[in-house]
Amino acid sequence: MTTWLKNKNKPELIKLTKEVGGIEGTSNTLKPKLVDILDAKLKGNEATYASNPLLAEYYTSPRANSPVKREPSAGAPGALTTSTDAKTPPQKTSRARKSTNVAPEAAAGSSNNAGSFLPNSTPRSIQNVASKVPLPSSPQAVSSFVDRTSARVSRRVTAFWESFGVLDTLDNVRVRASTSQGIASAAAFIEAAALVYALLPVSYPVTFSVPDVAQSIIPKNTVSVPFPNFFVLLEYLFWAPWITWFTLTLAVPGAVGWIFNFTRAVGVSRKHAYPVDPLAFSLAKLLVVWVVLDQAWGTPWLVAPRTAGKLEGALCGGVASLEVAGAIGVVTGLYEAVLRRS
Repeated sequence: MTTWLKNKNKPELIKLTKEVGGIEGTSNTLKPKLVDILDAKLKGNEATYASNPLLAEYYTSPRANSPVKREPSAGAPGALTTSTDAKTPPQKTSRARKSTNVAPEAAAGSSNNAGSFLPNSTPRSIQNVASKVPLPSSPQAVSSFVDRTSARVSRRVTAFWESFGVLDTLDNVRVRASTSQGIASAAAFIEAAALVYALLPVSYPVTFSVPDVAQSIIPKNTVSVPFPNFFVLLEYLFWAPWITWFTLTLAVPGAVGWIFNFTRAVGVSRKHAYPVDPLAFSLAKLLVVWVVLDQAWGTPWLVAPRTAGKLEGALCGGVASLEVAGAIGVVTGLYEAVLRRS
């Protein structure tokens, strides 16, 4: 047996068995057994495999169990024949030849060991497991794999987010809000929220008992949570300001904008037509609020002083905020009309 086979790790021995051929079950065979099989196969077929570049070093390397020398034969280049005289002392030329043969073998063994991920001293069970683990061929392959994985994850997250339709909904809201009608609707929503907050006070306490398990966190037996006092919905003080605001800022301006709808005039595209003209709506709102509430022409026969005071206190900025909202609607309506004409 030669040291050349012993210095090979198991993946290299499996590669040699594929070159030799006729050897099966190499992945489950232990390394010593695999070395013996290869040694017997190569020893009996020297004339066949001596010319193979991958197997030529087997015949030129010294054997571990015999001190005899080999000389190159004339039949096969690179092959050696066994000397019959084992007692002949080694000559200087053969010793030099031996040193030259051992040096390439040592260099090949060191390169093989440097290329393997586990040294020969590693336990055989770990070597078997490590030989079955796929490892990247280069750092560039690792970076390419990371890029592909990140791109795949990004596509899946984007698809998952788009499946809910959030982006489409936000786009639709932005398109609708970027019109004079959207600005008038937003102003009306803010005014209605301010009225509800002022006219429907959160002053009705509801008491809950705290369980024994949660008393370590909340050091009380009961907890009071304030809720809106819905009994106010049965009172005149809630509906009078609410109906007054709805009539003066939505009903009357909406009727004026529906009748005087310049978006449906002749020569205007039906694609840009509104059911209620935002410009006429905002202008009517501004004039009605200014005449009825600010100039007090409707007080007291149309709007009671108490109701007007409730509206003044409920809205942020008082009645002037309604006039500001109407003026903003007029400006945006004119700007949108100019853009459509152009």
